[in-house]
Amino acid sequence: MRKYPEDEYELSKLKDLNVEDWQAEALKMNPSYVFWGPHEEYMTGGEGWNKSAFFDTWEESGPFELDDLNECVNFYFYIYRDNHECDECNGSGLNKGTQAIADSFYDFEEMGNRWCDSITQDEVESLVRAGRLRDFVPACYFDKDNNKWIGWNEGEKVEIKKPKMPLAEEVNKWNKKGLGHDAINRSILVKARAERLGVYGYCEKCNGSGIIYDNQKGKLGIVLWVIHPQKGSSRAIEIKEIKKEDLASVVSFLNDAKNRNNERFGKL
Repeated sequence: MRKYPEDEYELSKLKDLNVEDWQAEALKMNPSYVFWGPHEEYMTGGEGWNKSAFFDTWEESGPFELDDLNECVNFYFYIYRDNHECDECNGSGLNKGTQAIADSFYDFEEMGNRWCDSITQDEVESLVRAGRLRDFVPACYFDKDNNKWIGWNEGEKVEIKKPKMPLAEEVNKWNKKGLGHDAINRSILVKARAERLGVYGYCEKCNGSGIIYDNQKGKLGIVLWVIHPQKGSSRAIEIKEIKKEDLASVVSFLNDAKNRNNERFGKL
């Protein structure tokens, strides 16, 4: 997690990570854009000075001092908890009954039980309720909390009558002709069919997360983006665990970087 939670879903993820308050609070110091790092976007490797560097602790990293040949120009804190894929559900988070239905949707293993081309009428309605099948129904969805169908009028949400549902036969023909059902449709349809058959549920071993945590508590890490102006090079430096006693030193380092960056443009 690289940004402080802003909604209930993210808060639940934060709870699963089981970090201390000071670790989560560190995320509030991050810049607005944090979606880069070693092996992400254009940081795909490199050789020599361009090669990303990894350290287990702040102490192990040096920490090095900033100078004209080593300037830190960006950073972000992140929190994580070591884990591995759940071997019970192979990372899907689904129980065996639901997973069997999901596997047979496209039937890639050719077991003869493919059903993406033969969905039922109640499954069609589950798609429309979720705002799908725009090729058949004007943009709308079903508001479960208020038990109302919602559409749009000149950009404003308004209550509408229940739309006329396309026939399952029509939707099945549509699926065979073009791109058809995407991953979102598949997840909606799998849930609808599994619920109808009374088997829907999550993996009991991982509680639906698809992973098993290896440690009792989460950790705080940091990624630094360091440049070498004379070489025209840059690298990511990742430190995998920042301990509580390290945080003051890390923040001091970042403040030094901020001041150095401000000074360079100070005459403008």
